[in-house]
Amino acid sequence: MEGINQGLQQGLEKGLEQGLEKGLVQGKLREKQEVLIKLLELKFGLKEEERQLIYSLEEIAKLDSALEAIVLEGNKEAILEKLR
Repeated sequence: MEGINQGLQQGLEKGLEQGLEKGLVQGKLREKQEVLIKLLELKFGLKEEERQLIYSLEEIAKLDSALEAIVLEGNKEAILEKLR
């Protein structure tokens, strides 16, 4: 019985740890999406479908690439292409 309780406790702790990690990743993803949208809106303006493209993206590396491109690229299409 003690082994079962210990196993359950370990399982709960592991699940909680994984849930927290996933939540942190989702929070970081959402923050990058919102920063990208804000910067693009300020510099170029955004259409609703462009906002949706950014919110649908779940790859942090692509968001980072687009954020860097805001400084390096002169047009919105070149930046949005980093997301596709």
